Amino acid sequence: MNTFRHVLTLLMLMFMPGAVLFWFQVHPFVRFWRRIGLRRTLAINYTLLAAFATGVFLLRKTLLAVDFGTNPVLIAAAVLILAASIVLRRKISRHLRFKTLGGLPELAPESHPQPLLTEGFTLVSAIRVISRFCWSWRLSR
Repeated sequence: MNTFRHVLTLLMLMFMPGAVLFWFQVHPFVRFWRRIGLRRTLAINYTLLAAFATGVFLLRKTLLAVDFGTNPVLIAAAVLILAASIVLRRKISRHLRFKTLGGLPELAPESHPQPLLTEGFTLVSAIRVISRFCWSWRLSR
């Protein structure tokens, strides 16, 4: 169980902040990224994400030095929140596909058209927050 928690924590630490950083790199500067083109934009940003993940991996002993153990109460709460997250994700998945969440309609609207979404972003935010808290509580790190 300790190995599982350690590996899952490391993967979350490597990729979750990078996913948030991707959003903050792309959305405020969408005009700049559109001029560069979709492939170059994704190549640059995915390279930066890989560099971030590599840096976290190299610093893993320092970042994961403290083991707080497992708390059954937090595991129970995490399971309930994960279930809620799954239900919410299924309800909105028909509106927000991976292409949309990855920013393709914003980066290349001519090749990836997307109708205006007037509902669901609150749910998306809730799902992301709930999922992150769930896994954080589950891992108790």
